[in-house]
Amino acid sequence: MNRPLGVTLIGYFYIFGAVVLLVTAVMWQADASEIGLADRFGVSPFPEQLFRVIVAIAALIGVYGYMRLQKWGF
Repeated sequence: MNRPLGVTLIGYFYIFGAVVLLVTAVMWQADASEIGLADRFGVSPFPEQLFRVIVAIAALIGVYGYMRLQKWGF
């Protein structure tokens, strides 16, 4: 079965977002923003850089299933 163009585009956007999260985890500065990604998800005592890496890995796992057209990826 061929993958629809919309699924491919959404998958690439998720991959781009995960890469941006990984880059910002490496180049993250503590004083840049008062409200970080961990605060937005409601886990404020969690380390910000580690949380960014975990979210990026979760996004890449989801995108793998999404791009392979697996039910668990949707």
